Amino acid sequence: MMKLYVANVECLNNTQTFAKYLSKVNERRRTKVLRCKNEEDKKRTLLAGYLLAVALENEGYTYDNLEFSRTAEGKPYVEAHPEICFSISHSGKYAVCLISDQNVGVDVEYKNRKLLLSGNDSKLLSVIKSSFSEEEFVDYQNTPKELQTEFFLRLWTRKEAVSKAIGKGLAMDFSKICVSDENVLSFWLDEEYYISVYREKDQLQKEDLEICMMN
Repeated sequence: MMKLYVANVECLNNTQTFAKYLSKVNERRRTKVLRCKNEEDKKRTLLAGYLLAVALENEGYTYDNLEFSRTAEGKPYVEAHPEICFSISHSGKYAVCLISDQNVGVDVEYKNRKLLLSGNDSKLLSVIKSSFSEEEFVDYQNTPKELQTEFFLRLWTRKEAVSKAIGKGLAMDFSKICVSDENVLSFWLDEEYYISVYREKDQLQKEDLEICMMN
């Protein structure tokens, strides 16, 4: 079982829908949502939590009865059900939730993120140098200019998906993360958003992943 739930945050532009979804998530998620100062951040944070609730309910679990904790590394998990593995991510107009019976991680990124559009090549190269291995950095520089954004997004989302599966997030040294093609799927969600899905064990094939687009 491996399902990816995807939703557009525009569904929360309606205040009634926002209030409805807010009532569906647990207190910790509600507090996190309401602490966001930016309205778009509120919507993304809420929608990611809501997708997790939907995913768990669809797998037969009663979301309201579940207690969540975190590992020593900070990875969230369901206390009474170690068989449930999940990961959430959001960027721009999308929130996503990946659920599986194996340890997984997911990351979605907007191709027009500020770093890539800033025009500050020195800042971008600084991020790449600190996040990519020497070999990856050379490969990036040798990639045709028109393909460098996709190259960056492919590596970045893969590394972040792995770090989320481990539980360390951005605190992990990305330059040390090397992802085997056998354990990850990377693809364009649409023309502007790139996504990587990582599974710790077993070779990952396209047919292993069910994508559920939510309205």
